[in-house]
Amino acid sequence: MPLPESPSEPKRPEREPWRIELLIVFLAILMPATVIVVGGLILNWAVRPTVPVVHDEQNPLVRKFRHVGFEIGRDHEDNIQVITTPNPLLVTDRDLALVTGLPELRVLDLRGTQITDAALEHLKDLPQIQELYVGGSVVTDTEPTLFHARFTDHAVDPLVKLTTLKVLSLAKTDIGDPAVAQLPALPHLEVLFLLGTKVTDDCVESLAQMKSLKELYLQETAVTPAALEKLRAELPDTKILPLAEST
Repeated sequence: MPLPESPSEPKRPEREPWRIELLIVFLAILMPATVIVVGGLILNWAVRPTVPVVHDEQNPLVRKFRHVGFEIGRDHEDNIQVITTPNPLLVTDRDLALVTGLPELRVLDLRGTQITDAALEHLKDLPQIQELYVGGSVVTDTEPTLFHARFTDHAVDPLVKLTTLKVLSLAKTDIGDPAVAQLPALPHLEVLFLLGTKVTDDCVESLAQMKSLKELYLQETAVTPAALEKLRAELPDTKILPLAEST
């Protein structure tokens, strides 16, 4: 009689390859790290302050300024404080009417424009204006001016009413001694550019009255070394160029 077959020995389960174990460990580390990074990005986005976007094209006044060749700078309350002319040849006398009555305007740079005396009549009701540049460049005393400003001595008539001015450039214009005679009406003026103008020794008496001046530029004028020395004696605390020996 044949013996019954003995039950087979239970087989030991085969061990998983080591690569799979390594993959499981890697995934166990990667998943929590991913959750932390993604959570941090979401939290950062949620608490980031909203930055208001100002669309200049929605501001009709800004559009008008830029249309005629002006560029403007504004404060946090959207008040116009600075006006410059990156495209000066586009600016006309009539365009200066836009400037009238800007209560927060501090700086107006009209250098290189082809405006005339009539344009400056629009510069009124500017209670905080501090810097005004008309005529040619004041960067250096030798920089050429492509277009000579068309101002006469009457150009300063409206300017001397801007009594808050601290900086005034009339550089490279045709103004002369009669115009300078009005400038002592600016009590707070600290910097005055007259380089390249038609002033002569006759302007010294008027300039000597301007005790607030800290800098005075008279290069490329007919003012003589003797007159410069006299002016220095009257204004000992003022930096006056050119030096007498370089005139």
